[in-house]
Amino acid sequence: MTARLTTIILAIAAASLTTAQAIPTQSQDQPPSAKAPAPMPPQPTGIAATVDGVQISVADVADRAFQERSRHTTQELIDNILVDHAAKKAGIVVTDADVAEATSQIAKKIAPQTMEEGLKEHDLTPAVFEDVRRHEIELDRLALIGVDPVKMVHVRQICINYGQTRPESAAAALVAKIQTQLKSGTTFEDVAKQYDESPASQPNAGDAGIVYPGSQLGPVYNTAALALTTPGQITPEPIKTDIGYCLIQLISSTDKHPATEDPLYDAAVKQWQQQQANMRVYHVLMDLRAKAKIQNWYPETPTSP
Repeated sequence: MTARLTTIILAIAAASLTTAQAIPTQSQDQPPSAKAPAPMPPQPTGIAATVDGVQISVADVADRAFQERSRHTTQELIDNILVDHAAKKAGIVVTDADVAEATSQIAKKIAPQTMEEGLKEHDLTPAVFEDVRRHEIELDRLALIGVDPVKMVHVRQICINYGQTRPESAAAALVAKIQTQLKSGTTFEDVAKQYDESPASQPNAGDAGIVYPGSQLGPVYNTAALALTTPGQITPEPIKTDIGYCLIQLISSTDKHPATEDPLYDAAVKQWQQQQANMRVYHVLMDLRAKAKIQNWYPETPTSP
């Protein structure tokens, strides 16, 4: 559980796509097969495979798998019980719909690979994956207990780059020119369409989306954006970032936004909550382990007798 299965699935999908792009097709670089492989005969009872007549039994496979995975699997099952007990005590209920929605989000992220392909590569059945995902959701919700909501703002920006594109002094001079245009009455949106150099916001007339504490735009940018209080308000001075100067305008905030922006804020809240959960789940799990009475004869870190 400490190594998040969904992260592993996403990594597998990315690696698989890269590998698939690198493997030549038969028609390009490989000679055609002489003949199609013979169909598999019925599986003998208790046999997993044969190699030149030598049998590998299912029992041998199970024994090897137990030796290699028993410690990790035992700890995972212990953690599942701990999380189930804590979730029940906290009144946390994860529904089938919750699991289905989470699985759907993962399926979108790993496309064009399918969930079936991703699970197969990781030797997982849908039932096992859903069980793991259910416990991950429980643990995420436990990690969010006591975490208060934060202020979020929807902003527009005009960012002027310096470095490779122009000297810093030239960028500062251009920002001063832009400020003059804004003071003369030209709308922020129109100026952003003309001058904004951020690849993320320029196609959207400077719309930079939702900003909150810890968002990827950086602490200096976040602090300046979150200090704005009135829709239409613009940062009095440009914000200096690693790549340029930015002017920021407030469009709306968590407590002052139209209903049409609800989906935008809902998505940002989910993203922020996932970030917070990811930072806390390990400590929550360690705390649950420390408080429980556990007897584990297959610990992940073997102890001396």
